[in-house]
Amino acid sequence: MRASWIESRRYVYTEFLTQLAVAWFAGGIIAPLVAPATAGVGGLLPSFLSLGASFISLRLAIICQKEYV
Repeated sequence: MRASWIESRRYVYTEFLTQLAVAWFAGGIIAPLVAPATAGVGGLLPSFLSLGASFISLRLAIICQKEYV
C-alpha cells in the first residue's frame, strides 16, 4: 500500500511541475509573439525570466521523478 501512495504522489508532483513549466513557457515566450509588447530590452526581460522558471520547473520535475523510481 505504501509504494502505491508514494507512486501517486510522485506522479502528482511530476505532473504539476511539468504543467507549471508549460505555463511559464506559454506566458513568457508564446504570449509576446501573439501580442507584442513595447520594444526594447525591458520588454524581453520577463520572457527571459519565464524561460529560466520553465527550465527550473522541468529540472524539479525530473528530480521528483528520479527520487521515487
